Amino acid sequence: MTPEAFIAKWRGVELSERAASQDHFNELCALLDVKKPTDADSLGVWFTFEKPVPGGGKGGGGGFADVWRKDCFVWEYKRRKKPREAAEEKGKPEYRTIAAALAQARDYAALLENPPLVIACDIDQIVVRTLFTGSVSVTHTIKLIDLNDSAQRDLLRRCFTDPASLRPEITPQAVTEQAATKLASLAQTLRERRDRIGQAHDPRRVAHFLNKIVFCLFAEDSGLLPGGVFSAIIEEAQRDHAGLTTMLADLFDGMRHGKRRFGTVQIPWFNGGLFDDDDVLDLQFSEVRLLGDAARLDWASIDPTIFGTLFERGLDPAKRKEMANLFDAAASKVSRRGTANQSTADFANTLPLRGGANPAQRSLGKGVGIHYTESSMIMKIVEPVVLRPLAREWEAVVAAIAQLKTKAAKDQRYLKFRERLGAFRVLDPACGSGNFLYLALRHLKDFDQRVEHDARELGLTLDPKGERITPATVLGIEVNPYAAELARVTIWIGELQWQMRLRANINRRPILGALDGIENRDALVDAKSGREARWPRADVIVGNPPFLGNKLWLRRLGESYSESIRSIYGDRLPGTADLVVYWVQKAYELCSSGAIDGFGFVTTKSVAKGSSRVPLDRVVESPNLIVTDAWRNEPWTLGGAQVRVSMFCVMRRSRVDPKNVRLDGHKVASIFADLSSGDRGFDLTKSKRLSENRRVAFQGIKAVGDFDMKGGAARALLVAQGNPHQKSNAAVIRQYFDVDDVVSRPSDGWIIDFGVEMSIEDASLFEAPFRIVERTVKPHRDSARRANHRDRWWIHGEARPGFRRAVQSLRRYLIVPETSKYLLFRWVESSALPSGSLFAIARDDDTSMGILQSGIHGRWAADQGNRLGVGNERRYNIGMTLETFPFPEGLTPNIPAKKYEQTPHARRIAKAAHILDERRESWLNPPELVRRVPEVIPSYPDRLIPANARAEASLKERTLTRLYNERPTWLALAHRDLDRAIAAAYGWDETLADRAQPENPDTADRKAAEEEILAKLFALNQERAAQGR
Repeated sequence: MTPEAFIAKWRGVELSERAASQDHFNELCALLDVKKPTDADSLGVWFTFEKPVPGGGKGGGGGFADVWRKDCFVWEYKRRKKPREAAEEKGKPEYRTIAAALAQARDYAALLENPPLVIACDIDQIVVRTLFTGSVSVTHTIKLIDLNDSAQRDLLRRCFTDPASLRPEITPQAVTEQAATKLASLAQTLRERRDRIGQAHDPRRVAHFLNKIVFCLFAEDSGLLPGGVFSAIIEEAQRDHAGLTTMLADLFDGMRHGKRRFGTVQIPWFNGGLFDDDDVLDLQFSEVRLLGDAARLDWASIDPTIFGTLFERGLDPAKRKEMANLFDAAASKVSRRGTANQSTADFANTLPLRGGANPAQRSLGKGVGIHYTESSMIMKIVEPVVLRPLAREWEAVVAAIAQLKTKAAKDQRYLKFRERLGAFRVLDPACGSGNFLYLALRHLKDFDQRVEHDARELGLTLDPKGERITPATVLGIEVNPYAAELARVTIWIGELQWQMRLRANINRRPILGALDGIENRDALVDAKSGREARWPRADVIVGNPPFLGNKLWLRRLGESYSESIRSIYGDRLPGTADLVVYWVQKAYELCSSGAIDGFGFVTTKSVAKGSSRVPLDRVVESPNLIVTDAWRNEPWTLGGAQVRVSMFCVMRRSRVDPKNVRLDGHKVASIFADLSSGDRGFDLTKSKRLSENRRVAFQGIKAVGDFDMKGGAARALLVAQGNPHQKSNAAVIRQYFDVDDVVSRPSDGWIIDFGVEMSIEDASLFEAPFRIVERTVKPHRDSARRANHRDRWWIHGEARPGFRRAVQSLRRYLIVPETSKYLLFRWVESSALPSGSLFAIARDDDTSMGILQSGIHGRWAADQGNRLGVGNERRYNIGMTLETFPFPEGLTPNIPAKKYEQTPHARRIAKAAHILDERRESWLNPPELVRRVPEVIPSYPDRLIPANARAEASLKERTLTRLYNERPTWLALAHRDLDRAIAAAYGWDETLADRAQPENPDTADRKAAEEEILAKLFALNQERAAQGR
């Protein structure tokens, strides 16, 4: 049959009988040169008319798909009505549109092995819709007359022969990224532009307006907003944008109230809080064009998490910076001048919205917690906490049903579980824009559908109440009012997308419900009473609470709110715990009491270390709770911001299989409070601080003000004369070392230092240095919160008298960065001062240096410390890493070096350490590339300066970080010899040190050696702690 003959025959034909539909389909097969069902599959196994659909009819009694081809399509015919007949029957259940036929095909597809295409036909047109997993849904409409076109016939033919070729190349993620880019451009222009009276747009107003726009785009492309009304408005505005404001306001008002006409289109009732006002920003023509570009995307498949991104990008940079919670890494990455470094600042400015806390400070400028979590990360929490226990429970129900004798009893047991699902609640107590709740809802609805499918397979009477999982299933607490609104809208879009995947029409009115379960309030402190905030009843708790180190509380949260939290929770948590820990503690208390079944959070890595580990210590000690899943060191990247997080899930033992415990995705026997594996046989969280290691390590000074200066300015002061007391400024000008001096090149930093107790009278006699401090420091110190910072403004904020006493009798001491890629110790003169980002070790012997720089101490420090940031950098900690570390017997820090320096072990270690340090220094500063220049003050060591311009360029590349990145053979051998010497000092087989070297090609053997070393060190720690050492 030719296309012309086919079109001529079927033009105007009414499908009044099922046979006519099958005749049409058979002749279409002939036109496309594919075999018709009865010729291709005479048994009807994979290609057939009237395919039975189990439970697919009304009331779950079964139905029939008009045509089904396995792995290809479900095809439904719609009988074309005459206009009068259609008008008479419209509104009756049997009246069907093409959209309804597609929805019926989708319903059947879910029960017929999920073919990738659903097709609806009414003779005048054939509509093909793609349903490929992980791709956007695309609709192809082929009119009867279009069958003259060979390309259109080829598209239909591929539905039979190669359906995969119809998979759209663009994914929902790609559409979302394009949409976010378009709307972010609009947000930026709105944020930067002033309104008609010269005022800058309120960023909150920009965010609210954009969210209404985005929902309109979604609603139109999804068919919820009929008639292409929004696109028509934008198209009209691109011709004449003068009336845009009025048209959008009218549309928003219609969506708010419903039953209003916009031209010939009746606007459905949306409401839901988003359209509580008809506020519209006045758009310029260029902004209308941006909106027009965005409108051409397929918003029906948008990822709802875009709302958080758009809200954050709608805020001005100052607001974003104020709102962003910094990781506790920020506290350790503060520069000499007390400001966050560039990577931290960039991170603060790029984080989209997550949950917050602060009832007393409701303005966005004082909010906290802009975070965004990727879907794959969220599911690492949602699956173990929400889905896995329910699936296990359902399996038990199915097994119990199999043992029951009567159908009534089986139905009753099934319906009891359905009621359980209907009452199930998931809470995110820092929900931000609702990403956790959206994914939890979506996957719970999938699980609900699976339960229904299983019930059909078991021959049970289906639940008469239908769907049990609704948006009311998810609950949230969010302090920011616009974020709370976003969470509601995000959840509703996710719900609507899920519903439209299964059926054509959304009959709910209003389309957007109120979702009162998303509460706009603080999660920790009740704003009215000032007491502890209560959380709503839930079965499980998930989320990504705000990340804020305790050192940043006052700056970010304010004094009043910080004191409220510590007053309420002070008897349960130490004051040094990070903010996220308060969410963990509350969830632990609920789970321990049996109020919830479990909880899971994405947190800072510090939650498993030190004082922030207290709630996890309590979890592990509880006989009723278990850490079922944990990820210790997950990279998290978004929009260029890269950090490291820990994640963990805690459940009541009765709700899970205690043998199904996974750490970093691998099965283990148990998980300790520091999120390490119970398989290792020892728990490092039980390590004790050893008194013999006390008072040897100190954090560097924190100047709290601009006391520091570069070498040129410092040397001018050092040689200056004329002080009233005729003393040299060298008494108050000292070399100053920071992290870069250790891991990179010398910075030639100096600092003005009036010591610990110098009076203002004595300090002022050093005229030039004092004037500098008076000019640069005093104005800021005058408004300082701490009285001693105001009253003693010429003295460093944290002058560290203990450190000064400890090193005053030494010729040198060790410095080590608090945070760095590698654990690196370097010598500095005792007259120098370390910054607050360094620790100072008050030992001047090579033996101590060797022990600390060894791989043995490095392994202990890596497990006891932390890792942070984009570079997965080590974080050293005095209390957890050094004070718990058992030095070799007879070489402990409480013993003066002179008492052991001649012992064989000490001499061997000292020699290996000296060689390592000497060779490192020679590599860093080769004699041919540097010149030694006497310092202007003889008491200071010579300066090393580049020999020439070429040498200067070469020296810039010579850093300890780069050296350890490359780890040349000579460096590896020097470390091997050092580790052998230290292993011998412990009385261990030296081959253990060899096996633990990074160069060991046998990864399993290397890790086994590292674990053996840790086990030995832990045993020593416990032994010495028991002895009171």
